[in-house]
Amino acid sequence: MKLDANNNGRIIYRIAKSNLTGSKVYTLFSGLTIILSITFIMVMSLFLQGTQTAEERMLQNMQHVLYMDVPRDQMEELAADERTELVIPYKDSGAEFETSGVNYKLIYMKSQKDKIQTYVPAEGKEPEKYNEIVVDKSFLNGMGKECRIGEKLSLNTENGPEEFVVCGYTGREQELSSYTVYVSEEFAEKNPSMRAVEYTALARVAGAQDMESSGFESAVYQIAEDYGVKRQNVNINGKFEESLRGDHTAGYADLIFTPWVLERPEPLAVFASRNSFLAPRSASRRTLSRASIAFLMSSLTLSKRFIICCCILYSYILYSRSVLCCLISEDRP
Repeated sequence: MKLDANNNGRIIYRIAKSNLTGSKVYTLFSGLTIILSITFIMVMSLFLQGTQTAEERMLQNMQHVLYMDVPRDQMEELAADERTELVIPYKDSGAEFETSGVNYKLIYMKSQKDKIQTYVPAEGKEPEKYNEIVVDKSFLNGMGKECRIGEKLSLNTENGPEEFVVCGYTGREQELSSYTVYVSEEFAEKNPSMRAVEYTALARVAGAQDMESSGFESAVYQIAEDYGVKRQNVNINGKFEESLRGDHTAGYADLIFTPWVLERPEPLAVFASRNSFLAPRSASRRTLSRASIAFLMSSLTLSKRFIICCCILYSYILYSRSVLCCLISEDRP
C-alpha cells in the first residue's frame, strides 16, 4: 500500500464492519433507536400538520370582524357594500334567564351553514314569527319537554313569562350550564328589551385572504369609518389577522445580506411597523445573524419549524454516535 494513497473509504468500511459484528446488541438497539426516532418525527409532523389544517378550516368559517352598535338601516347598507363578502346581524338580550332550573339567553342571529357558521336546525326551520324559536335537543330534555316541532314553551323574559313555539331544534345533545334560545327578527325588533339593543354585524371582508395584515386592517377600519362605527366598536378577529402575517418577513434576510456581497456602500434603510423585529444600527454581525435566522424561521409554519429542529437534533445525535464509534474502534486492539 502506498503511503500517499487515500485509503479513507476502506478504513471507514473496516470500522463500520467491526462495530456491527463486534456488538450485535448495540447494533440492534441503535437500529431500534433510529426507527423510533423517525417514527416519532413523522407522527409529530402529521399531528402538527393536522392541527394547522383544522385551524385553517375553522378560520374559513368565522367572521373577520365584529362591528358593534350598528343601527338596522346601516346593517342593510353594510351587507350591500361590495367590500363585504357576508354580513350576519346579531342581537343579544344581554340578560340570562331561568325556567324549570334551566338557564338560557335569548339571541337573534341568522342561520348560516358556511363562511360564518352560526346554527343550522337539524329539524324544522329558522324562526320567522314573533313567538317562534329554535333550541337545542338538550335544552328540551332539560325542560322535560318532548323533542318535536310545535312544542309549546313558557319562557321567562325581561317582560315576564311569554309563550313560544318550537319551530326547529339543533342536533346538539350536550348538557350546558347556559343554553342559547334563537329568536326571530320580529321578536328582536318588537320585544321592548331587545329593541333597545343595537345590532352587532358579523362580517367577512371580500378578498381578505389575499391581503396583507396591514391592508386588511386598513380596509376594516375604512369600512367602519364610512358607516359611522366608532373605532372602539370594531373587534377584529385576531386569529385571522395573524394568519395573514405568515410571509410578511419572507426574504428579509436575503434583502439585508445579498447587497453586502454585491458591495453596497451604505447601510440599508428599512421602514416597518412597530410590531416588526428590526436589528439596531449598532448591532454586531452576530446579532444580525440571529436576526436573519429569526426572520427566516418566522416565514415557516409551526410544523416545518418543528421538523427542521428535529432533523438538526437527529443529525447531531448521529454525528456524535459516529465520532464515539470511531474513538471506540481506535481503542480496540
